[in-house]
Amino acid sequence: MDINSSNTEILNILSLEDNVRDFELIREQLIEAGFSFDITRVDTESSFVNSLRTCKYDIILADFKLPGFDAFGALSMCNEISPEIPFICVSGSIGEEKAIELIKMGAVDYVFKDKPKRLPLAIRRALEEAREKLLINQSEEKLRDSERNYRILADSGQALIWTAGTDKLCNYFNRVWLAFTGRALDQELGNGWTESVHPGDLQHCMEIYLNAFDRRKTFSMEYRLKRYDGEYRWFIDDGCPRYDSKGEFIGYIGHCLDITERKKAEAEIKILNESLEQRIQERTAQLLAANKEMEAFSYTVSHDLRAPLRGIHGFTQILMEDYAKYLDEEGRRICTVIKDNSLKMGHLIEDLLSFSRLNRIELQPSETNMKDVLSSVFLELTDETSRKRITLNIGKICHAPADPVMIRQVWSNLLSNAIKYSSKKEKAIISVSSFQENGKCIFCIKDNGAGFDMQYSSKLFGVFQRLHNEQEYEGTGVGLAIVQRIVQRHGGEVWAEGEVGEGAAFYFSLPIWDVESGRLSSFAI
Repeated sequence: MDINSSNTEILNILSLEDNVRDFELIREQLIEAGFSFDITRVDTESSFVNSLRTCKYDIILADFKLPGFDAFGALSMCNEISPEIPFICVSGSIGEEKAIELIKMGAVDYVFKDKPKRLPLAIRRALEEAREKLLINQSEEKLRDSERNYRILADSGQALIWTAGTDKLCNYFNRVWLAFTGRALDQELGNGWTESVHPGDLQHCMEIYLNAFDRRKTFSMEYRLKRYDGEYRWFIDDGCPRYDSKGEFIGYIGHCLDITERKKAEAEIKILNESLEQRIQERTAQLLAANKEMEAFSYTVSHDLRAPLRGIHGFTQILMEDYAKYLDEEGRRICTVIKDNSLKMGHLIEDLLSFSRLNRIELQPSETNMKDVLSSVFLELTDETSRKRITLNIGKICHAPADPVMIRQVWSNLLSNAIKYSSKKEKAIISVSSFQENGKCIFCIKDNGAGFDMQYSSKLFGVFQRLHNEQEYEGTGVGLAIVQRIVQRHGGEVWAEGEVGEGAAFYFSLPIWDVESGRLSSFAI
């Protein structure tokens, strides 16, 4: 309660006093001091005890000597029934020694009746001390509640929890820890817990633990802890320093989680990775061997096949020139077929060699001006007469990074296809454009030529795959396969759209990336 004289609350006082005149003097002093109060006078042991049991008082004022009863007995009863009520002895006959004994028993003060002016001060001090004591008790009760709640929480989870004091010795383990180890609390306290740590982990574990203590840092360590059945289980132990309300270091708290299954999974993954690495090495060796075989094959094709073809072509040419008078019309036709087919086979061999070399050539990407490449390729593929028949429309084109030699081959193959398949049109129209989508630059070359049936589009980019009659449109069937291989090596894709008699559109994409850093970047139109 508020103990200031200006308070509006009523102070409830119990007075143990057998002298009515002295009781009135006490009342007068309290009134003069400005207290608002109710005061009850009792003068026997039984009435005193009854009052304590039936009413709630803020303070007790007790005479030292009463008939058959004294302040010592009253204080004993007060300590037993209501120890929180301040007890002041008010007497004229108490000696100093007895007053000190009362203080030792729990009385808060004593006042001599011949010095009544001191009573209000003693009451105020007693009430203030009582209020402070109440606040302390409430704080301690809250602390005890918090401690109880903490222990309930610590014991109800799956984590193994521990705490340690500033001496680095553990002073608490929750029930989960004790249930796991199967050991009693007194066995684990101090450094006893280390007896359950795997011998192979103990030194490293203690180094981390003690080093963290010295530096007041959080730590995390993994070690094996023996379970009650003797099996060692892997745990991750995370600890952090603890501080009180004043910021003083008071030790550490930590919690441990079982990570045995994770460790097993990591071990299995490691084995799988090692096995995968071995398979990759074996597969790489196989690919290297296959590449060597391909190189040997390419060499054979280049030297052993082209030489006979040149011979066939040359001797056929001699027959047609030097022995023409001995050949009839059918003979000359056959010689022409032989010569044309040898030339065709030579072109096919060249295309196959080009196709096989694509994977072995190292890319040398640079920022490429596609418009310049397109214009140059178009001039190479056409003459003045054919250019009058062809309209080439070049729209906005990305300056995408690419290998200049390879990307030139892509444009050459696509443009030659567009020119070839629109050659039967009186006026051929070829349009080239590009746009950006999902971090890629997509190029499109469209013509108004023969087109194709979309149900066969999957065959377009296969080697030797043709959708048109060879007599109608010549070619080896390798050109689009080369386009696809080059674009794929750049990290892009190729696809096509078409309609019979209405032309075709071929698309390919290139990732937009920075040549120097190797990272994706923006591009300029």
